[in-house]
Amino acid sequence: VIMVFTVLPFTVSAEVANTLPADTVIKSGEKYYISTVEDLKTLAKIVNEDGNTCEGASFWLNNDIAVNDGAFTLSDSGEPLYNSKPVAECKELVSIESIGTSSRNSFKGTFVGDGHTISGLYQNALFGYCSRANISGIHIKNAYVTSNSIFCNTLSSCGTIRYSSVEGIVNSESTNVGIFAGRVMGTNFLDCYATGYVKGDSNVGGFVGYMSGSEVENSMSDAKVYANSTAGGFAGRILGDDNIFENCAAIGTLECADGTGGQFTSSIDLYYYDDGYDIKRTLNVCYAAVKTAEGVGFCHAFEGDTAGVNQCYYMSDETG
Repeated sequence: VIMVFTVLPFTVSAEVANTLPADTVIKSGEKYYISTVEDLKTLAKIVNEDGNTCEGASFWLNNDIAVNDGAFTLSDSGEPLYNSKPVAECKELVSIESIGTSSRNSFKGTFVGDGHTISGLYQNALFGYCSRANISGIHIKNAYVTSNSIFCNTLSSCGTIRYSSVEGIVNSESTNVGIFAGRVMGTNFLDCYATGYVKGDSNVGGFVGYMSGSEVENSMSDAKVYANSTAGGFAGRILGDDNIFENCAAIGTLECADGTGGQFTSSIDLYYYDDGYDIKRTLNVCYAAVKTAEGVGFCHAFEGDTAGVNQCYYMSDETG
């Protein structure tokens, strides 16, 4: 089985649009450019403090943005470092509040990365809570956060997240923790990639912590995953019979303290539908090669119809 994952560039020619000065009043149907760290801070304030969900408005990254331009790493003992210095001693680090804080103060606009990169995020995910939002073409790298994710903590009933990638460190003590997203409900992913280190309590995954009612296609995680319970190389927990994974893969390593980990996911509900015209399965052509404890398979537990699995493989103890 040959699986190819490509995060495609998403480039659209720029046109004259509004910027985001501190006193910006967002209007539906308008287009705004994000060019600086201050613009990101302004957007967070508009959503979180002013209560404007930005529904109907679009925001485009106009260039790459470096929130912090040094390198985040982990020491051999797991201590977070910034330019080889303990993060706790780095008072110069810049932190941006996540865009959207709750279901009441959520981001509902369109955000187009246009293939640009946001680097050096510190402490907080780029998005905190998104509902009915459309997001594409964003690349986040060299992040260190203590929130539930790097990209978005909660995605609820959003459009398809497309052509985006995330790289960095998630050092959390929470439930529902993943490198790309923490909790995902009714949101789809296409051609997305997550890589790095993730640590959390339970429902911890290399790509997403918890997922329900969602579809993922042509996406991959390459992660070091550490959790106390319910963890997976791709997803921590997949709940409900309406999830679909097609052409997805997980590689990396996994350590789950209570033994409830799986190379792809800890637990999953399987679904199979065939009306003679259309066939739908929960898992279709998926692969997991995650180094973990002996005897750990594709998942720790499952419920439902095993016909919901088609051409899925995992690395066995015998094959290494």
